[in-house]
Formats: sequence, structure tokens, C-alpha cells
Amino acid sequence: FPRALSYAGFPLVSRGRIIGVVSLVGVSPRDYSPDEIAFIETLCRATAVSVDNALAHQELQRRQQAEVQRSYEKLRESERLRDTLVHMIVHDLRSPLSAISGYLEIFAEDAKRKLGPETQEDIGNATIAVRHMARMINGILDVSKMESQMMKLEVSECDLVAVVGQSLDELESLVGPRQIDFEHPTPPAVVLADSEIVTRIVQNLRANALRLTPIDGR
Repeated sequence: FPRALSYAGFPLVSRGRIIGVVSLVGVSPRDYSPDEIAFIETLCRATAVSVDNALAHQELQRRQQAEVQRSYEKLRESERLRDTLVHMIVHDLRSPLSAISGYLEIFAEDAKRKLGPETQEDIGNATIAVRHMARMINGILDVSKMESQMMKLEVSECDLVAVVGQSLDELESLVGPRQIDFEHPTPPAVVLADSEIVTRIVQNLRANALRLTPIDGR
């Protein structure tokens, strides 16, 4: 202040520490009276409390944001570990299911020669159930692929009537006495789609419907 002819400085003190200074600069010489000094000191005390509270609030916000960020990062890491574990378990289930499916095919061949129709039907239902489980596993793996944007569709021409019919046949053992009506057009309904995924979609819809349909329902 090159033209300053008077100056007074008053510290801003809060909780025993100086957090700033209020400077009064005049362009003419002057002395401050005791009443003026007392008023300015009172004003500075109130200002110091307000500034200190604002700084404390900012620091609290900063800490809260940092804690939220740490919690978010921990949650993301937990989700990543969970997804990795689920992926490993589901992936490892493929091998025993393939073995079960293979043995059931062998049993089915033997059943044609040695066992009765009811046992053959039971083995067939077990085979269908294993295939359904395999599709469920593939579905879980596909969710992981979709989340990582690595899902690839095997698109080709497929007949929706045939796909839906096959989906219904593979869940026949779950129907029980319920009645299922499948109305479809006579000519093939050919579309471009991933028939495997469409099959899983139909099976999921049907499984949900079976859970909500009474045992003697339709």
C-alpha cells in the first residue's frame, strides 16, 4: 500500500491458534480509540469462529469424501473377488457335468437293451436335467462376459418354432401334471439369432411359469 499512512493488524484467533489477520489500512494518519479497538477485536473473534467452523466443515467434507471413496474401492474389489470366485466355481462345474452327461448317455444305450421303459424315461429326464444345468452355467458365464463387454453372439438362421419346441421338450420332467399349450404357425418362423441363447431365454421363462403355476394348472 504505497499511500497507506495508518495501519492496524488484528489476529483472528480460534481455539488458541491464529488462523488469519484482519488488516486496517488508512490513507490518512489516525489513532484507534479503545472503544474502536474493543469493537474490532469483538468482530475479529466472531469472524475467527465463523472462519474456523467453515474450515472445519470443509475438512470434514474432505474426510467424508475420502472415506466414501475408500469404501467404494473396497466394494468394487469385493465385487471383483466375488465375481472371480463365482466364475471359477461355475467354470469348474463344467467338467463333472460333462462326465455325468457322458455316463448318462452310456446308461441310456444300455437301458435300451436291458431296462424297462420307465427306467429309460428316468435316465432321459436325468440327461435333460444335466443339459439344463449346463445351460444355466453357461448363462452365468455369459453374464460375466456381458458385464466385461466380451459377449459374442453366434448369429445364424434358426427356426423359432423348432427352438421353442426343443426348449419345452428339455424341461418336460419339470412339468408334472401341468398342461402346457404351445401354439405356433405352421410354416417355419426363421430369424437371425443365437439359437443357444434364445433356447435359454425360453427355458428361463418356462421355469418361472412352472414355479407360479398350480400343480394341476395350465
